Amino acid sequence: MQRKSVTRRQRPLEQKESAAKQEWERRKDEHFDSNAPVDELMELVGLEEIKEQFLAILAKVEVCKSQEIELDEERFNAVFQGNPGTGK
Repeated sequence: MQRKSVTRRQRPLEQKESAAKQEWERRKDEHFDSNAPVDELMELVGLEEIKEQFLAILAKVEVCKSQEIELDEERFNAVFQGNPGTGK
């Protein structure tokens, strides 16, 4: 019985950095933004659409603050849904 030697190089799975994370890093560098919860969100794997929507909401809030617009009547069109215990 002959054994075949495995010559393939084993590589760990590589994660491509998300576009939302790159955008958040750019904002931090250019505008000196800091926000620990956003940093945590950006470290999560996947959830790209959620990250992008969160950054859009954050930008809207920042613009409203800079223009001294009240956010009381503002709607952000976010729905948190899922089974109990899923961390909504």
